[in-house]
Amino acid sequence: MTNSNKSNKPNKSNLPLDLKEIKFIYANDWYDYFLSGVIEYRGKRYYADCFDEVYEKNTRYRKYKVYDLGEAQWTEEDKKHETFVKYVGTHFCFTESSVGAAHRSKDNSFSAAKYPDYMKFYEEYTSEKYSELVKRIRESPVFGWFQY
Repeated sequence: MTNSNKSNKPNKSNLPLDLKEIKFIYANDWYDYFLSGVIEYRGKRYYADCFDEVYEKNTRYRKYKVYDLGEAQWTEEDKKHETFVKYVGTHFCFTESSVGAAHRSKDNSFSAAKYPDYMKFYEEYTSEKYSELVKRIRESPVFGWFQY
């Protein structure tokens, strides 16, 4: 059920996903909670990206677009995540489905002492390179959306 929606906006043809069926695999971006990264929905991987943050009275939630990536985008995404795990750690890996699971220890928090080469990731994935990857992801078909 991929949608070639030109504006890549959630619409009636890509209804909200059932939260009970979403499994967060790993985060690429985080601020007070998941902003973007890989999820699994009904046994298939997708890329989720926050497009709106809502504050209502005492409630705060985020809305996410869910992208159905092509093979080339998954290859890029997997390589980037493997590089992150190698140099920065597994602290954003949430399940055994993540490449980082094999490297996870009980203490999976980040520390420069544990990952002295962490800057190698940021040297390889500069702001410009990372922005280009995100741009290509956001050009992918929107499969659906959810709020959390």
